[in-house]
Amino acid sequence: MGRIKSKHNNRNFHFMVLAMGLLLLAAALLVMQPAPAEADEGTVNVGIMAPLSGPGAPWGIATARVLELQFKQINDAGGVKVGNKVYKLKWYKEDDKYMGSAAAQAAARLIHDLDCKVIFGTNGSSPVLAMHPITTDNKVPVFCNSFADDAVSPERKYNFRTSMTSHQYAPVVWKYAKGRWPEIKRVAAIGQNDATGKEETNHIKLACEPLGIAVDIELFEPGQKEFYPLLTRVLAKKPDAMDPTCCALGSASLIMKQARELGFKGKFISSVFLDPTLNGPIAGFDNIEGSLTVTWDLANGSPGERAFYKMWCDNWNPKEFNVSPTIFYTGAEIWLEAIQKVGDIDADKVRNLIESGHMFNTTIYGKVKFSGKDYYGVDHQLITPVVISEVKDKKLVEIWRGK
Repeated sequence: MGRIKSKHNNRNFHFMVLAMGLLLLAAALLVMQPAPAEADEGTVNVGIMAPLSGPGAPWGIATARVLELQFKQINDAGGVKVGNKVYKLKWYKEDDKYMGSAAAQAAARLIHDLDCKVIFGTNGSSPVLAMHPITTDNKVPVFCNSFADDAVSPERKYNFRTSMTSHQYAPVVWKYAKGRWPEIKRVAAIGQNDATGKEETNHIKLACEPLGIAVDIELFEPGQKEFYPLLTRVLAKKPDAMDPTCCALGSASLIMKQARELGFKGKFISSVFLDPTLNGPIAGFDNIEGSLTVTWDLANGSPGERAFYKMWCDNWNPKEFNVSPTIFYTGAEIWLEAIQKVGDIDADKVRNLIESGHMFNTTIYGKVKFSGKDYYGVDHQLITPVVISEVKDKKLVEIWRGK
């Protein structure tokens, strides 16, 4: 007589078959799922434009060094991930010689011959303004340093200024100076006879006159090295202070040296940049002792500023350091964060992000954003802390920092 199978055993058998079927189905579905997309690798060409020769060479050489190191570190870390693509950076360097004509030619090479998608540089209004037609027509973002008001404007759709200018600096430093030395009644503002010098000296006038300080403006021709006749005319008006830094570093240094030789005893107050490391060897360290400037003392600044200064000292001579590299290093940080945020290297997407008021978090200054629409007509002016430093014992010492 055959063995009778229980209903319980039949039920277990069916459960086992069902479970095995579900497992097989799950496995099949896993096989059918597409693998996660791997990021494609590519290369994006970037341009470095800087005055590697001429009166702005100390700025340009330092800037190029820092940017090249920055890009190398990015490549060594695997590149920059933009959307589903990982880019390595290939950089090309051009010397604009601190001249408009050379800058226009350099921009044409970077864009037309080398297919650069962004340009970091340059210093000076004449070079930056000369680049504009080429970079704008070809939709190439430019992260620049020009103190001319119209270096950023609605017409210059892809120009972004990553340094503040005498428009922002002059009211702060001159208000501080007037509070510290109430006896200042007359100032000589000396600048180069170009867009930069005219804008900067006018900013000084606009800042000083509400404080009851009269301003005498003197302009000189680019390339000039003999300032004694100009300074004799300036000193005849008996200024209590002088702002001689509305020009290239070498020119400003010679003005300060020659002014002291002619007997000027007043204060040098810079609403632009004055750095004893660079100006001192030409102007004479004793001649600039006690000067005020809006240049940062990065060695003792914020954590990000100190880290940047340490990076320099780990790679190059501290005596060759100046503030210019911070401007363009910051520009590169902003562009890199922007293309990752929008997932594209498209210039219009980058511009739209900047104009949206996006807060950039990865700069050496911490969190920063662009502003300026009320004055320039477009939010292409980076806003960073304002710092006042004093030259003491051949060094910059921070004495005031805005919030």
